[in-house]
Amino acid sequence: MEAQVRLRPPTNRVDPRAVRYWMTSEAIVIGVNNYEFLQSLSCARQDAWAMKTFLEREVGFDRVYYFAEDALAVNGVSMKPTRNNLRRVMRDTFAKPFMGDGDNFLVLF
Repeated sequence: MEAQVRLRPPTNRVDPRAVRYWMTSEAIVIGVNNYEFLQSLSCARQDAWAMKTFLEREVGFDRVYYFAEDALAVNGVSMKPTRNNLRRVMRDTFAKPFMGDGDNFLVLF
């Protein structure tokens, strides 16, 4: 008895999440428009949001931490771009080894 194989029709677009050259990919993306002692910026927050969206939707990153003045809390934890909040995420993320060969961790500011 021969097994029947059903093939999907070809598509023109390759899902980038289906072709990955790494095991895990995570990022911290920071967008700050208003500084206490420096001149304010006009597009940093929007640029950070665009990069977060690109990494998640187009590149297929597993997790992207987004820090900005208007960022929503995640699981009750503030994602405002303060030194303490950034240190907390870094400390919690790297508390135990989780990366291997071919993994990515980006920090974009």
